Amino acid sequence: MVHLAAPVRQLKAKVSSSLVAPFCMALRRHTRQVKKQATNYWFDRHLPKLADQTCEAYLGATGTVSQARCREVLMMQLSLRPMQLKRFLQTQIGQTLLSRLAQVIHWPEDDQGRAALNRALVDMVNQTEKFSLLSLLYQLSRTLTLKTDQLLHTAKQVDLLLETTDTILDLLQTLSAQATDNSVPLTQDDPRLPGPAGIERRVLKLRDTQRMSAEGRKYVRVFRVLLYAPTHSPSDQKTPVVVMSHGLAARPDDLAHYAEHLASHGYVVAIPQHPGSDTNQVREMLSGETAEVFRLHEFIDRPLDVSCVIDELVRLNEAEFEGRLNLDAVGVLGQSFGGYTALALAGATIDFEKLEQACEPVLDTPNLSMLLQCRALDLPRRAHALHDPRVRAVITLDPIGSYVFGERGIANVKIPVLVITGSEDKTAPMALEPIQLFPWFTNEDSHLAVIRGKSHVHDMGKLLSALKLRLSHETPVFKVHPPIIDSYLDGLGLTFFEAFLNHNPSAAKLLSPDYACQISRSPYDLYLIPHGARAALNQPLETFHQQLTNLGAVTIQHSEGLFNGAGGFSLYYQSWLPTEPVRAVAVIAHGLGGHSSLFGNVIKALVPQGIGVYSFDARGNGRSPGQRGYVNRWDEYRDDLAHCLALVQTQWPDQPCFLMGHSLGGIIALDYAMRYPKGLAGLILTATPLGTSGVAGVRLAIGRVLSRIWPRFSLSTGLEHVPPSRDRKVVIAYAHDPLRHCQGTARLATEFLQTNRWLQRHAGELQVPLMMMHGGADQVALVADSRAFFEAVTLPDKTFYEYPGGYHELHDDIDHDEVMADLTDWITQRVEENRNKIV
Repeated sequence: MVHLAAPVRQLKAKVSSSLVAPFCMALRRHTRQVKKQATNYWFDRHLPKLADQTCEAYLGATGTVSQARCREVLMMQLSLRPMQLKRFLQTQIGQTLLSRLAQVIHWPEDDQGRAALNRALVDMVNQTEKFSLLSLLYQLSRTLTLKTDQLLHTAKQVDLLLETTDTILDLLQTLSAQATDNSVPLTQDDPRLPGPAGIERRVLKLRDTQRMSAEGRKYVRVFRVLLYAPTHSPSDQKTPVVVMSHGLAARPDDLAHYAEHLASHGYVVAIPQHPGSDTNQVREMLSGETAEVFRLHEFIDRPLDVSCVIDELVRLNEAEFEGRLNLDAVGVLGQSFGGYTALALAGATIDFEKLEQACEPVLDTPNLSMLLQCRALDLPRRAHALHDPRVRAVITLDPIGSYVFGERGIANVKIPVLVITGSEDKTAPMALEPIQLFPWFTNEDSHLAVIRGKSHVHDMGKLLSALKLRLSHETPVFKVHPPIIDSYLDGLGLTFFEAFLNHNPSAAKLLSPDYACQISRSPYDLYLIPHGARAALNQPLETFHQQLTNLGAVTIQHSEGLFNGAGGFSLYYQSWLPTEPVRAVAVIAHGLGGHSSLFGNVIKALVPQGIGVYSFDARGNGRSPGQRGYVNRWDEYRDDLAHCLALVQTQWPDQPCFLMGHSLGGIIALDYAMRYPKGLAGLILTATPLGTSGVAGVRLAIGRVLSRIWPRFSLSTGLEHVPPSRDRKVVIAYAHDPLRHCQGTARLATEFLQTNRWLQRHAGELQVPLMMMHGGADQVALVADSRAFFEAVTLPDKTFYEYPGGYHELHDDIDHDEVMADLTDWITQRVEENRNKIV
């Protein structure tokens, strides 16, 4: 029996394992499925409400159509497998996006940091197998720390882009009205209508054996071509030829409608498939068969594909078309990446110097097409022979190329060009791409057509289906373009090619603002601007670029670290220093529930003046430890500030030091300055609650009662319902900021009230130059209380600024420029006075 015990135990273990293991595996699968279903249910219920709040905060109470579109964009959920996202993030474009994302969250921007961020995003998608912009932001805010100042910077870029788009649309409407005299009557031969010819469609397969790689090796390029031809053509005239080039992740069939329209009017149209940047390429990337969204050599191969097609048509001309094809003057229509292709064939050359300036080190632009354009930097830095002299007229639909070509590269285009774009294009934004390109064309027969409401992708559902992806639900904003837009493109395309390939005088006359005005139908208004009016676009474009540059023009040395506060508490701090010599330093104490990253406008105002800025997360706030909104004794706040000031003054012993406190931080700063004025060059208080607080009286009463028996009792301050600013993008950023909180404890309530009373009794003892700033409509801290305290200060060097209508977050309100100017002037004046005393 003893000898059999061990084998019996082993047998039992095997039997148990064979029975239990499958059960455990099934249980784990079931648990994962239930968790995923629960997460999906939560997202389906919660995200619509969150989208409503976000869009209402950003767009305001008006603009129901815009709000509906906003909600649809935010909530668009793409069914996506984690492995597909992982493969995309491993591409060069994916790595660039990770670098851009790492700029707005606290995450290392090196290779290891990007790899860790990659894993975090894949794990996020793994929870639901659904991906949306809103769920991405929500999940990031829960698991990662967002850089509020960078988010605001990005929001300001987008806001400026939208404002500029509206400005340009208004200008185009004015220019169009000025050029319209109704002298071009619509004829019965409406170019928007199909022509009389029947259409024959067939597929060619081309094999180019003479391609040369960047390394100098020959390779074979095989691709198919859709060929559309009229079933009969007049024998007494040449047949015009147009070659079309599709966009990234697209197919030749996506341009079939426009090809059929031209063919019905007697044109032969060829649409090559670009195998390194088409739908199949992206599908293979998602399935792991290739490592890139598109092949780098597509910048070279795409134009060569078109030239190869023309060569093949030369061969077929005698064999099948009886020599009727006019191949000495070919038209090219290119959409998106195909727009680049068309311009390269027309003679545009890559400006590597300009492109490098725009792309390095990391993309900082709302222009998504830069993800594609910047890849051209990996091409050999030499002239690439892509110009085909047989191409005599070009249409670029939603083109990209403003940076890859630049003004110098576009100047080489000597043929007529029609640039077509839409106001809703988010991939190649109107103000950043097509309208940048248009003024650079030198040919007087160049035109610009803008369609209000047109987006970049004609049919998002069709594109996703081709990529074997799908939307989780119907999204109206991504449905097919309305037929009116296609009719504009049909009419403009035929008219342009008739004018410059067939040299038809009536078509040239029809290509006018007058014609566009007559066929335009609201809300998809069409504006057609001739070459002669291009100079009018220069001013808004220059203003836009200057404003865009100013948003990120300040060169700042940013660093972060920890210091020991009262009782050895390890507190997080940040500094922003100018690259030139530091003339002074300012230390900022934030308000209740805030943190050190909320003062981007202060930093951008002071640092260019040579004033370094320091700020730290108070205990119980931001990245510092401690219960949210709790303090044992007020002395801890005062001592923490003293340790921070000691750190700063040790680093900059010879520079004047200014102390700035915002909201509750103003009480902390004032308390410190009244007790320890030595070493402070000035005290700035913004929106300081000196008296009746915006926190409801009942909450303060509860705090007083519980302070002794339950000091850590936490209660919402109710301030989350008080708008912090009149700037909607600030409201959005604050609402989605994971570092902010609206919690207060019983002990904090009594410590705050006790300190506040002490400050008011000793107001006349302040010995530090004082500047107070307050918004007239502040609902958190009352301006009257600040006024009363200011009057009680006996110090001669005191200044009070009240901003009518201003809300609590003055540094992030709509008139922050005025507030920052007053702040900068006050500090720099005292810096100069201090310097003169030393001299």
